[in-house]
Amino acid sequence: MIKIDIEQSTLEELINYHTNYIKETVSKNWNQIVGKTVDKVKVTKSDLVDINVALNRELAKKSRIKSGNLLLQNIVEICITQNLKKYAIPSEVLFPQSTEKYVNILLEIIGYRKFNKGDVTGEYNNGIVWNRHNFVQKLNVRVCPYCNRQYITSFYKNDRKVTTADVDHYYPKTQYPLLSMNFFNLIPCCSVCNSGLKGRKKMGIEDITLNPFFDDSDSLLFQVNDDELEEMYNFRNSDTKISIDINTMKNNENQKRAENSAKIFYLSEIYHAHIKEVETIRENMNHFSKEYFEKVLQKNYNGLFDDYDEFRKVIFNFNYLNDGDEPLVKLKKDIYHQLNFDALKDE
Repeated sequence: MIKIDIEQSTLEELINYHTNYIKETVSKNWNQIVGKTVDKVKVTKSDLVDINVALNRELAKKSRIKSGNLLLQNIVEICITQNLKKYAIPSEVLFPQSTEKYVNILLEIIGYRKFNKGDVTGEYNNGIVWNRHNFVQKLNVRVCPYCNRQYITSFYKNDRKVTTADVDHYYPKTQYPLLSMNFFNLIPCCSVCNSGLKGRKKMGIEDITLNPFFDDSDSLLFQVNDDELEEMYNFRNSDTKISIDINTMKNNENQKRAENSAKIFYLSEIYHAHIKEVETIRENMNHFSKEYFEKVLQKNYNGLFDDYDEFRKVIFNFNYLNDGDEPLVKLKKDIYHQLNFDALKDE
């Protein structure tokens, strides 16, 4: 998992966009929903009354306001709070009766479908159209934070912006519909992680994974098994498979969520495809040592590099990148640091 690093000033700007969008759209959606068809069912005034009563019953426990339309009165907080657990109310708790029907209506009111499709029904934020495409682009997330294997980018097709990123609901939207437009519940990621791996798995609170907005990248570490290190260094032509383990940091308070991330996104399994990258790091560390630099490069190509550190930046350039700049950077950094530490330890 890769942490989404975003400067505070940029985050405040994006939260402002999101706030304005929610203020402008949700109350309008609420007032216009009656008579519309949602999931092949026409919404009635009675449906809206039932939804309002059900929401008020639960939201009154979270708010100092005790009457009125508590969704509209609390919707901005619901959509920008970093305390996701506060509004992670399961759909069956919100709506014990007609659960699926009322969840679909609520999702239409809160407006994720239009946000996701990029429908332009008006311009908010002084001309900035706020939708999934601009959300992902302005976050500047280049690589999937869940797997760090796929680029996620935007481009224009026939003058229309297209985003290759999915947006995963950290708390699934059909299970926790109040969070369907929460800023920090929307995680840009690749379609493999979102649809292929996480998919529509039912997730209770105990199944929640690491959240790239809040959790540090080192909540998960890639490592080679200790009993394979000697073989990696000494037997260059060995056919033994080198495995990659996910270190879930056993003493870390996020252990359970880290383990869930490794399990749900099949990180150990899919990273077996990247054994070659691990072997390349090992080979380069063996071959392009400081001794090689001093005895070969400095002797035969004096002046090509000022010092060994400059040379190392070329050979191990991934160490000088942010984890989210390119695919597999975190894997390469973790393996390099592990092998380099063990090499220094043995000296």
